[in-house]
Amino acid sequence: MLRRIAPEVLRRCGRFLPRHQGAEEVCQEVLDKVAAKLPAFEWRSKFGTWLHGVVSNSALSTYRSLKHRPFILRDISQLTYAEIAEELEAPVGTVKSQVHDARQAIQELLG
Repeated sequence: MLRRIAPEVLRRCGRFLPRHQGAEEVCQEVLDKVAAKLPAFEWRSKFGTWLHGVVSNSALSTYRSLKHRPFILRDISQLTYAEIAEELEAPVGTVKSQVHDARQAIQELLG
């Protein structure tokens, strides 16, 4: 069952975490949690709804911990747009737009 849901879990993790490597790590964490918690799942709600909660809680927790590491922006800024696009499996134009939006958001937060 875990092999069957793994692609969907990875896709959902990728929505929260921009780097594919981070999404893969959280995906594995989620699959471990699902395996551990599935016996206690009471099937009162849909499995997909429950799975979404496990994915979002794990991914947001990881995202929050990464957000507080100041060296991440420096690491990202040393990459070219093409390298970031390759890592994210996204078009270069999308990456440029997202980096621009992120810079504006940071400037607003910093005042």
